[in-house]
Amino acid sequence: MTPPATSASHERRDLSAGRIGALVLALFAGIVLSCGVVAGLFTLFPHLPIAGPWWSATRQQALPPGPHLEVLEGSDRPAIEAAARRRLEGYAWLDQKHDRARIPIERAMQLLVERGWPDPGDGKKGSSQ
Repeated sequence: MTPPATSASHERRDLSAGRIGALVLALFAGIVLSCGVVAGLFTLFPHLPIAGPWWSATRQQALPPGPHLEVLEGSDRPAIEAAARRRLEGYAWLDQKHDRARIPIERAMQLLVERGWPDPGDGKKGSSQ
């Protein structure tokens, strides 16, 4: 059986507004006190460097080596395209021991037309990659 409610009011066991204000005031006082201690340490030890010699060496080693930004946009493009063209249009050994070579793309297409697509099940090696 519940007792009848006599009047609507707040719970008496909650914190009072005065106690909450005192806690907030104590928090801000702690922050101000901490700032004062740090400022006092800076005035007490002004000759100590903020960052030691280890700081610059560690920072320089931590930076990654690249990639580097282009000074002029597109200035590297001709060199990249020329290298790609040489790779597509030139001959080179990929693995001479296993008779694997890179041939020009035009020649590879001609060989495919003449010989057909190599069947991986017949044991023959392709002539290009």
